[in-house]
Amino acid sequence: MSSYKIILKTTGLFASLRVLSILINIATSKLIAVLVGASGIGLYGIYTNALSLITTISDLGVSKSSIRNIAKAEGTGNKSEVEKTISLVSQIIYITGAIGSIITILLSYQISKWSFGDSSYWLSFVLLGICVFFTILKNGQSAILQGLRKYKLITNSTILSSLISFIISIPLIYFFKEKSIVYIILSGAFIAFIVTNIYLKKIDYQHATQKVKLTKENSSELIRLGLAMMLVSFLVALSGYIIRAFISNYGSVDDLGFFQAGFQIISGYFGIIFTSMTTDYFPRISAIQDDNEKLTQEVNQQAIITLLLICPLVVILPFLMPLVIEILYAKGFEATVDYVNIALFGIIFQAGSQTMGMILLAKNNAKVFTVSVFLFQTIFLILNILGYKYYGILGLGITFSINMLIHIIGVQVLNYVLYKISFNKHFFITFALVLLFALAANFTIRLNEVYQYVFGAVIILGSFAFVMMRLKKLLKINSFVGFIKNKLRGSNKKNV
Repeated sequence: MSSYKIILKTTGLFASLRVLSILINIATSKLIAVLVGASGIGLYGIYTNALSLITTISDLGVSKSSIRNIAKAEGTGNKSEVEKTISLVSQIIYITGAIGSIITILLSYQISKWSFGDSSYWLSFVLLGICVFFTILKNGQSAILQGLRKYKLITNSTILSSLISFIISIPLIYFFKEKSIVYIILSGAFIAFIVTNIYLKKIDYQHATQKVKLTKENSSELIRLGLAMMLVSFLVALSGYIIRAFISNYGSVDDLGFFQAGFQIISGYFGIIFTSMTTDYFPRISAIQDDNEKLTQEVNQQAIITLLLICPLVVILPFLMPLVIEILYAKGFEATVDYVNIALFGIIFQAGSQTMGMILLAKNNAKVFTVSVFLFQTIFLILNILGYKYYGILGLGITFSINMLIHIIGVQVLNYVLYKISFNKHFFITFALVLLFALAANFTIRLNEVYQYVFGAVIILGSFAFVMMRLKKLLKINSFVGFIKNKLRGSNKKNV
């Protein structure tokens, strides 16, 4: 199977999982809203955010950095090396999980005061401390499966644990009302750990007798990269917090709402595509991180497929944005429409910058990666503040696109100087055409209604035709109808 087909297959798989997760979260929130009320939604938000923050800090980024180490060991074909790496990761996550859990339990009174202004919810945070332990273990187990690229096991475990957790949450919410919130989070963490552990035992390496003694020497690389990734996540979150605080103080809460609504569309919904694609991309480039020629090929293939997948969306959305905003939010969000239409250009730049930017992680160049992210985030923050100060919400859309343009240029220069890795002409041709379609769409929505329908139809159909022709050539298939029929026949044969 070609790399292009692998990229599309894994993207479709993990995008489906992301959508399933979102739907289950929506259903859970709906149940809480109906049976508990606004207070339940508030508690659910505080508890899940606290759990996410504590877990991120406690696991030292190992659940992310271990993917790279396991994939690298797997890429060598040396089973003994893979066994050692898995053993090392398993020991670290048990230690970090236990430490994070104990600290959370010991600080439960104080965390309750920070969150609610008093200590009345301390017992809930004690239970969240137990959640921290199971969540870190589950994240580590998932990292092992991802590093080994056992995507079928990841899919099955995610679907099963999500459905079981949701089913169990129904009676909990019904009978325990507000008290059920922490119970459903705890049960979800425990079920996810148990189910993932069951599927983890299906891999051959679990039966190995190879044990590694945990030392500073053999764990330093794993933890160093993990800390760098954790610091980067913190910097991104801090930058986001500062710009939101600036909008709230310098502007208004309404402006903050307009920005948040637009940002959710840009980062949330497009994030499904980007996150789904990088799930397989990171282990893939980590396995070949010593071969710059192969890395160059993977970077360009990944970036081209990403551009082709987002092309129809960045072309259609400008025409549908008023309707989409009204459905998702309400009338009166015109500022959000303008923000998204301009920020869509940044998404095109991000398709290239994200794929190129992950090379530094695959190369384990934690120092350059951390420093570069710090510089980029500083520039992004300054531009965002200036953009909002002078042009309001529209300015934030403009600066988002400028920021992504700076990022793609920056990571391209860094990787070329350090490793001679760069985008090729096929990427630039695809990039230019997608950008041209997006520009045409943004220009057309500013015309009168008749021209919008006529030229809009031509642009949308043209973008779809372009994507279909490019995919047909890259995937080496004669027709999409025949390709789909063959897939369906193959699926039916498996089910017989």
